[in-house]
Amino acid sequence: MENFLGLALQGTQAYKDVEREVRIRIIRKLMAKHVSLEDISEIVEMPVEEIQHVASNELG
Repeated sequence: MENFLGLALQGTQAYKDVEREVRIRIIRKLMAKHVSLEDISEIVEMPVEEIQHVASNELG
């Protein structure tokens, strides 16, 4: 049972990691097309502040 729970937690974390990477890729593409932060916020369902944080940390 412990092994199953460990695998489930690993799967959950892997899903979160993939979801974050996909959001970052979408943010990059939308920013490259000069889409407003407010519109990006609605599309990726993240607050503008978090998008700004991602942009400054992940995108350089």
